[in-house]
Amino acid sequence: MSIVKIRADGNSLVVTIPAEEVRKLRLSAGDHVQIEANEISGELTITPMQIKPRARYDYREIAREVIAEKRELLERLAAYDRGEEP
Repeated sequence: MSIVKIRADGNSLVVTIPAEEVRKLRLSAGDHVQIEANEISGELTITPMQIKPRARYDYREIAREVIAEKRELLERLAAYDRGEEP
């Protein structure tokens, strides 16, 4: 257990996690934590969290697939735009 001081940083308050505690929990800068305050007991709990990144889509590949699936319809629409008979 460590005792640390709360300090101000802009409009926020900051608690520094001592290096020994960081090593114990294998934390590093940029990690996500959940902060939970218990108003009755006055305890503040900080729990490390694993956040899964959102899936990143290759929109160009998705567009290629849609165009390939709808090729005939797109060609008919283009012909209509040019004034050609179907």
